[in-house]
Amino acid sequence: MIKNNKDFAQGKIYKICVHTEDEYKPYIGSTTKKYLSSRLVDHRRTYKQWKNNKTNKTASFDLFDRFTPEKCYIELIEIYPCNSIEELKARERYWFDNIENCNKQRPKLTDEELQNYHSVYGKKDYLEKKDQYKARRANRLLIDPDYLKKQYQRLKELKPEKIQKHREYNAQRVCCIKCNKELRRDSLYKHMKICKESN
Repeated sequence: MIKNNKDFAQGKIYKICVHTEDEYKPYIGSTTKKYLSSRLVDHRRTYKQWKNNKTNKTASFDLFDRFTPEKCYIELIEIYPCNSIEELKARERYWFDNIENCNKQRPKLTDEELQNYHSVYGKKDYLEKKDQYKARRANRLLIDPDYLKKQYQRLKELKPEKIQKHREYNAQRVCCIKCNKELRRDSLYKHMKICKESN
């Protein structure tokens, strides 16, 4: 069973900066960890994993690549107690829009932004990382032949209400921004691809 131990009363917005006189853009993020230093440790650990092709890239890694992790430090922007991840991400989006940064993705997307993101970047992102995805999956299966079975079992153990919430989200009706056709949310990406080709 997956547990969510995040304490949103500990919500914080932070930025990762660099000890340098060179020009750069900081990374903006949010956390519920008690100490910001713990969040920076997480960034550095996942950076090492990314270097070994074991996880996805985060924009903070660009700073680590350019200046090394040792020259990067974390700085508090705001303490923001809240009640949910949605509230925390919405506040992170506020600072994302008001501080120039190196982040590649917006913390919280509107429905219109989400449609545009999937139609423009979805296929491009997959093609750029396709070989990386295949190599990582092959590596996991090589280390653990039962990896896929364990993943399937993990999904089965998700709380029923979480599964139902996911299904309801996918079943939401949305409109294509190109042809204004109404369809299910989980059909949007495939439809946008066909719609783009037909135009």
